[in-house]
Amino acid sequence: MKFGDKRTLEEEKECLYYYFKTCLREICKNSFASGIMMNHIVFCVDNGWIKQCGVTIKSILFYNPSSEFTFHVLGKEITAENKSLLQKVLNENSRVEFHTVPAGYDTRFVLREGSRLSIETYYRFFVAELLPDDASKALYMDADILCTDKLDALFETDLSECPCGMVLDQTYADIQFYNRLDYDFTERYYNAGVILINLDYWRKNGVAQQLLDYIGNNPDKCLLYDQDAINAVFHGKIKSLDFKYNLQTGFFRVPLWANRQGAIGFDDEKIEKKYWKDIHEDLKHPVLVHFCIHYKPWHKECNVPFAELWRKFYAMQYGIKRIKPRPKTFKEKIKMIVLKTAVKIKMKKVMPHILSYPDSCYELEKEYLEKLAVHQ
Repeated sequence: MKFGDKRTLEEEKECLYYYFKTCLREICKNSFASGIMMNHIVFCVDNGWIKQCGVTIKSILFYNPSSEFTFHVLGKEITAENKSLLQKVLNENSRVEFHTVPAGYDTRFVLREGSRLSIETYYRFFVAELLPDDASKALYMDADILCTDKLDALFETDLSECPCGMVLDQTYADIQFYNRLDYDFTERYYNAGVILINLDYWRKNGVAQQLLDYIGNNPDKCLLYDQDAINAVFHGKIKSLDFKYNLQTGFFRVPLWANRQGAIGFDDEKIEKKYWKDIHEDLKHPVLVHFCIHYKPWHKECNVPFAELWRKFYAMQYGIKRIKPRPKTFKEKIKMIVLKTAVKIKMKKVMPHILSYPDSCYELEKEYLEKLAVHQ
């Protein structure tokens, strides 16, 4: 069609579409050329986790208001209503894109009966295939995470020839991980709730296929599913990130271990003493708080540090202040009866460490709550 020819309304729309698409492509090229880099953040969720994902995004944008983000949601059959919920969280510097992983892959993934995870947990394997080719780095994170500071320094981490950067798991010292996955303890076991991904490395080395093959060949070894596969395939190559970039709930208990008296032991003490000082420092300036516990901040029973801050962001975005109890299975109901009986016979006196977190962590959270209240 030549300039000046008469066009139908549909043809005009099509011309405008391609015009704006071309302009957008040029803008993106110029942005990258001038050093303005888009930060890519990835979530793998189903429809049941959209609101939690929205809280994570809300907190990221609150503490990083001038940074540019593209949020990528990997899932299947995300409803139009839920897509709209996430769109409403965004600011002028951010956008969200939804990606669908081919359903044929689902049959290759292992999920045991009763698992609290969904098949989407494996979709992080396909990040390099689904994100734009000009994206060299992406930050994957679970949707039970709260951002509490800027992410610039994390995105600037040099991964060089490393496939990814991760934080040690809060129970990494458990020898069962290494015995099950057949690699040496010195190569460590990492938590997959936050992964800084070297996309170029993943594309060049066909990482998605490596992970799929490992899952397919070792289903019995992967008790923790994708996390086990990532550690098994990458062991010895993962770059260790500071604890503050995936501050798991168990880390809040480190001050209790350090200040213990006498011979009191801790069942959850699975972190080497040489890391306690680093964790203690990172507790003062967390960046990503990971609620990797049974009870989440959206459950009434959850009383861990920073759960209240999560609820404030939840209320800010959705206007909902009432938090419901977590639905319990029959086994959990029996456990609660046993625990209540133990408390009644004053067993709490001999195991207070099992039920508490340091006051200093709650005091720190109070500071964040006060700063948040000023901006509301």
